[in-house]
Amino acid sequence: MLDGLSDVFVSILESILSGLASLIELLPAVPGMDSMATAAAAIPESTMFFVIQLGFLECLAAIVSAYGIRFLIRRIPFIG
Repeated sequence: MLDGLSDVFVSILESILSGLASLIELLPAVPGMDSMATAAAAIPESTMFFVIQLGFLECLAAIVSAYGIRFLIRRIPFIG
C-alpha cells in the first residue's frame, strides 16, 4: 500500500514539476545575455589560469551559499 501511495505522490510531483518547467521555458530570454558572454570571453588566459588555480570559482560558490543559508536562517522565527 505504501508503494502505491509513493507512486501516486511521485506522479503528482512529476506533473507539477513538468508544468513548472514548461512555464519557465515560456519566459523570454534575459536581455543583455550575449554581452555578458562576450565580456567573460574577454578575460585573458593568464588571468583565468590563476582564477582556476586559486579556486576562485569554488570560493565564490561557498560564499554565495553561506549568504543564502544565513538569509534562510534569519527567516526562521525564534532563531534569527
